[in-house]
Amino acid sequence: MAEIQGPTTARDGIEPSLLAILETGEEVVDLLPGLGATLVVSSERVIVVREGTHYRPRNGVRSWRHGELRDVALSLPRRGHGRIVLLEGRDPKQAVSVFIEAESWTAAERIVGEIRARARASQRSDPSEGPAGAH
Repeated sequence: MAEIQGPTTARDGIEPSLLAILETGEEVVDLLPGLGATLVVSSERVIVVREGTHYRPRNGVRSWRHGELRDVALSLPRRGHGRIVLLEGRDPKQAVSVFIEAESWTAAERIVGEIRARARASQRSDPSEGPAGAH
């Protein structure tokens, strides 16, 4: 069974769902609890685990290999909440948002930096794939 190796602040409530989807040898590098979802960076993927995943197994967990996302954006907090936007393609409908408390802004900047760094490293390690989404 996979074991969470990363931060421990959000293990409660997320661990069973996360452990069920981690691949053998895959480790959690960082995670950020949001409003209704947790954003996870693993050694292999970016994962969004929605609250109530066990009630909606088809869309409660979304994941992308590093380098598959077109971009990751931060929206500044307003009225106490910020947003991390994971952009899959050029169509705005291909965006997945994770809303966060304003108090988590520093952690959001850190996790977005981690996602971007891993995407760059992934693209450098396999230049034959070209830009994400160009397949």
